[in-house]
Amino acid sequence: MPHPADPAAVGDRVRHLLELAHAEADGIVAAARERAAAIVRDAEEAADRRSADARAQAYRIVDDARRRADRLAAIERRTADRLRRIDAFLADAESLLDEQTPLRAVA
Repeated sequence: MPHPADPAAVGDRVRHLLELAHAEADGIVAAARERAAAIVRDAEEAADRRSADARAQAYRIVDDARRRADRLAAIERRTADRLRRIDAFLADAESLLDEQTPLRAVA
């Protein structure tokens, strides 16, 4: 067995310590890569969820806007129809008034 002060023994111990340090560093790097990959995965999943939520909200907003536009168009059609009927009624009333003799003033 070599003596502790023996250069060969010191070299073996240093080599062993370096191997242990490299192994520990490799483990730390591997753990950091795994943690980084997990963080990236979580971030991608969160982004996908937010994107899906935003798309769903946008579809709801567009759908609601379409329903409101359809209701307004229906109201506009009914209003236009009513105005046409009022115009026709007024035209009929004017025709009737034009055909009648003027009324005498009541004393």
